[in-house]
Amino acid sequence: MIFRQTILASCAAMLVGCASLTPPAGPAADARAAGSVLWSGLPPESHDHVNRRLDEIEALPVMQGGVLFIGDSITEAAPLDTMFPNVQTANHGIAWDTTNGVLLRMNQITRHAPERIFLMIGTNDTYHALDASPVSTNTIKIIDTLADAMPNSELYAVSVLPRNEPNNRVVSTFNQTVREAAADRSFVYLDLAQAMRAPNGELRPELTYDNLHLNDQGYRVWASVLDGCVRNGCPKGLGG
Repeated sequence: MIFRQTILASCAAMLVGCASLTPPAGPAADARAAGSVLWSGLPPESHDHVNRRLDEIEALPVMQGGVLFIGDSITEAAPLDTMFPNVQTANHGIAWDTTNGVLLRMNQITRHAPERIFLMIGTNDTYHALDASPVSTNTIKIIDTLADAMPNSELYAVSVLPRNEPNNRVVSTFNQTVREAAADRSFVYLDLAQAMRAPNGELRPELTYDNLHLNDQGYRVWASVLDGCVRNGCPKGLGG
């Protein structure tokens, strides 16, 4: 936990560098050699960590079945083996990541054939965003790409967690847009945010150590809400 909080605290301190990023043009946007692609806007101090994670993910064995998680620092820090014991999981979370970052590393993801995919991305994009539209557009592009490339994998989009105002208004609009998009696309929207939202609409303080990243209790709530979906699938959504 100490190591995880140290890494994520440094990411939170530089979150401004993660917002509203534009992917670079050219060959790097289409394919990456291991450890070679960094998306535009990353702060310099993140490069070593992001490159290391890209290499670690590239080195993972190709999945045939199991559950693959895609996201940013909140996903990277998730103790998946503890949260979902006896489930084969792969963690494709990268601290500082954004929707543009996931789009740049799709080739890493689509070489796998998991039974289920859980995507939770967008909180870094929303940090300074005034409009949720570019973030939701990118997220739906990610979802459509995954659905086309991995038609045999169940695809779940998990809501971005609550944030402090004014970011929370962008997060709420983003989540609602993705929820509505699920009506005519081949993915299921999962509202994890509801279980983690305080009466003031922000992240419950007992679930976080910095109003953004989750502590152990926060990850226990995440696991309890999504456990059935992770283990058995939930094509009708939570409670379905």
